[in-house]
Amino acid sequence: HTLNKVILPSSCAAAAAANEDLSILVEALTKASLVPEFEWTNGGKLHTIFAHTNAAFEAYLTANSMEKQALLDSEGLADILKYHVVAGKVMSSEVVDGEVASLNPAVKLTLAKTGEDVTVNGVAVATADVLCGNGVVHLVERVLSSDYTTTVTTTVAANVSTTTGDDAAGENATTTVDPDAASGAWGSGVAILAAFVALQLM
Repeated sequence: HTLNKVILPSSCAAAAAANEDLSILVEALTKASLVPEFEWTNGGKLHTIFAHTNAAFEAYLTANSMEKQALLDSEGLADILKYHVVAGKVMSSEVVDGEVASLNPAVKLTLAKTGEDVTVNGVAVATADVLCGNGVVHLVERVLSSDYTTTVTTTVAANVSTTTGDDAAGENATTTVDPDAASGAWGSGVAILAAFVALQLM
């Protein structure tokens, strides 16, 4: 057989459209004009998508006493969707503990791994490593909330060590220990994941 064009594997957008359990996500991506970001026409960019299932969307709507159409029409829809996406292709086996930037520049995701189990913002990945031509999809059964980042930040801040004494001028002075600097494991985890994502984009 002779082919007159290159046959590409399914894009992340096409893979999502083919999965009946992601139909609401596809509706949301379409409404937010984000489908092109996950097509082959996106300039070759790779993405890791934490895709919320229909059940996750329905639970979110119920918890917020909201109709689906109201969510689809909301001004913040694109920001919610971008919060579920990381630049680069990160398989579950390559996840390390720490924070990573999402496509929503205002907030980060917190990844963690215990054995082969991966969580994102404390939500378990139900189905990992659904491969597509320009990235990978991990299915989650809850819409991720940026409040998780706030909670983690607050908890860390509560554990910051401070000492108070008098400075040379006789005024009260407070010294604060940076928990990121004090915790090599936390800092190195973030650095490793950031380096991996950067390599995927090269």
